[in-house]
Amino acid sequence: MKAVEYWHWLIETPTQHGTKMVKTRCRMDEATAREAPADAMKAPGTLELRNVPDTDADLQANFTSAWRRSK
Repeated sequence: MKAVEYWHWLIETPTQHGTKMVKTRCRMDEATAREAPADAMKAPGTLELRNVPDTDADLQANFTSAWRRSK
């Protein structure tokens, strides 16, 4: 398992009176955030570390026996 940083991001959006910075609804890792506008910034204090499986074996180890029976 590897630890991946997920953040809320601040992006600039147009309004009637110019632009304003808004926080994204969901957290994204940096790879996903690259698809957002170029001016996106990490929102301070919103870091969430998630343990993500590296391999299929790690992924399979996290499935519960109830899930395996249902397939």
